[in-house]
Amino acid sequence: MKIATNTAKKIAQEVSAVLNRSVLVCDTDGVIIASADEARIGSENQLAKKLTDEKSFEFVDSNNAIFAIEASQEHYGFVVVEGDTSGISSQIPLLKKMCTLIAETVNATSESSIQRRIENRFLHTWLFGKNTSITSEMIEFAFGMNIDITMPRRFYAFVPVIPKDDTDTKENCQFRIDAAIRDAAELARAEKNGIALIEGSVLMCSCGDKDDEAMFTFVEDIREKIEKKHHLFLCAGIDSGSKGYAHVEDECQKAQKAAIVSARSPKKETRFYDTINMEIFSHFIPDDAKEKYIRRVFRNIPTFEIRDWVYLLNAYYNHEGSITRAAAELGVPVNTLQYKLRKLYNKTGYDPRSIRFSSLFYNALHFYSDIKDRR
Repeated sequence: MKIATNTAKKIAQEVSAVLNRSVLVCDTDGVIIASADEARIGSENQLAKKLTDEKSFEFVDSNNAIFAIEASQEHYGFVVVEGDTSGISSQIPLLKKMCTLIAETVNATSESSIQRRIENRFLHTWLFGKNTSITSEMIEFAFGMNIDITMPRRFYAFVPVIPKDDTDTKENCQFRIDAAIRDAAELARAEKNGIALIEGSVLMCSCGDKDDEAMFTFVEDIREKIEKKHHLFLCAGIDSGSKGYAHVEDECQKAQKAAIVSARSPKKETRFYDTINMEIFSHFIPDDAKEKYIRRVFRNIPTFEIRDWVYLLNAYYNHEGSITRAAAELGVPVNTLQYKLRKLYNKTGYDPRSIRFSSLFYNALHFYSDIKDRR
């Protein structure tokens, strides 16, 4: 069996750290594949070659110590310690066990990584493949990965968002986002029949069929754990219910759209697809059209004042029209907030307190959130 280069490097590093000596790792042909001196890599170590020819597995003298690496009951290579070898003979049994553990751990990690890539390619084809027919071969292949694609399922998605007032560096923020997605994926996979697929900055997940209340509780539990650990928002979207395995692509898209809507909303709350309206079509509307809509709704108001009105209305609508709660959030007296809402009505002709006109302002707030970074 050939020893992989990454395995050899890891063994050389660990043994060198334990012994505080120069360490080489050779393959079963005696060729050096790991060394602190890169110029020696690829050359032949005569002592390792001699042990290979003699089918020996250990040798120690005053200048060299060499012992075989074994993993999965196979000869894997040799560790060569150069220089003073005093005291090493008694440590060789422990060093052998350490090398075996490192080799088996690295191999298991590599195999797991390969298996994960195969699974991800399949999940991408299954969940996002246009007009993908569910064949018996596809079902059988999925079963081989312990995935039942014919069972009733619910789909949900996560989008990590860094808080606006976060002062961390851009690099650290990205690190936290990546770590949050990985950890959320592991929690999703830990659920019975759970699967998870990382698609860029979106994590698509699925579990067995649950009612809406159970889905909400389950998703909120994942959110709470991830947000507490990584100090960010984990915005979530949930599909509209199990429609059978022939409709998974549609339900995935619904969950993803609901998660994106959550990420854009001020509260970043978990959203069900069935609870969102025009927001799902927002990305089809050009930015200049959104800008014109905002100016039309906030007519007779200078551009530099619109941001303040957006801030006020977000608080008002987030509290479902409660003057008292909105005023408390804004830190103003109730009478002041009432005066400002009347002022907005007088300037625009649209009463934000009226059900008739609230949708106009709601859409304007959503469009403003979409384009505010480009204003």
